[in-house]
Amino acid sequence: MKDIVNWIKEIQKNEEFAQKYKGLKDVKKVIKLAKKDGYEISKLDLEEASGGKLNFDVDIIIKKVNTSATATGENAIAQNNSTINM
Repeated sequence: MKDIVNWIKEIQKNEEFAQKYKGLKDVKKVIKLAKKDGYEISKLDLEEASGGKLNFDVDIIIKKVNTSATATGENAIAQNNSTINM
């Protein structure tokens, strides 16, 4: 079985996979579906991945986040801090 990190990576790169989870309101259903898809995740995994702010009374919405950073000029530094929104 694959872990939460692999599950998140699959959600980020595969829109069809992500859509299966969009709108699920029950974390138990998310975990059950993930297990069916070959992932071993827990409620704690989901809480940690969302920064401990996962509210199980509302829809779990999986969003793909595309970020980029550009730096131009001499000694320019670009910084890219991506987050996963669930």
